[in-house]
Amino acid sequence: MGKIGIIGAVLVWIFMGVRIIGSQMEASQNIIQAFQNIDYYKNDTIIDASGDITKYGDNTDKKSLAVRIAAGLGMDNLVQQKEDGCVYVRESRNASIKISISEISQGVATYFEPTTHIQVRLVIKNRVDCALTYFNLLREVLHSEGIDCDVSLNLRGEIKGAANIYERDRIADIMLKSLDARIIYSNRAANNYAVYAYTDAIEDYTVSYGDKINISVTEVYDEVQNATVVYLSTPFCNLDY
Repeated sequence: MGKIGIIGAVLVWIFMGVRIIGSQMEASQNIIQAFQNIDYYKNDTIIDASGDITKYGDNTDKKSLAVRIAAGLGMDNLVQQKEDGCVYVRESRNASIKISISEISQGVATYFEPTTHIQVRLVIKNRVDCALTYFNLLREVLHSEGIDCDVSLNLRGEIKGAANIYERDRIADIMLKSLDARIIYSNRAANNYAVYAYTDAIEDYTVSYGDKINISVTEVYDEVQNATVVYLSTPFCNLDY
């Protein structure tokens, strides 16, 4: 599958210049209840965090940071994915984690400020009931390390077969109605289905061109699995598959 969430030129513009408002996001249990209004044969929780920190030591320091983050989430025995890179993974029967720490240079002309970019992706397999627990735990672990990251919560469900556009609309509308969400922007095309909305049920939000957004519904067909994959995300889905 291709990129979902921010996908295609028709959607890119809406998030240019987006900023996160509020430092204390308390995602409501309502999002889980809304997601569970649909009958899936499989569902997972995906929590994604990314941000920049000041240049973070050598590879030993980075590995130590990754180990501490994973340990804070109850996971140990990280494995370095690449010998020449700072990518650490841990796969278990119930969950997986991937922590990437890379150097980037930001600046203009001949002056560049080295920074370190970190991305953490935690997948809780076959469960969404504990999504908020791990969402808040990851935020607390990163905060304890002095790391300011954008963190998104993504509930992922699979429905057998290729849902047509009317069924996709029904799925999205049921979840948005449950959250009493107001649609800000939508692109309800079969190969590029995304709806962005705002609800008072969730405290935090992003702002794009004066509009608040804190919920997204994206739906895509997985030909390999012959399944329609549904994501209910806050503040929005920005995953690659």
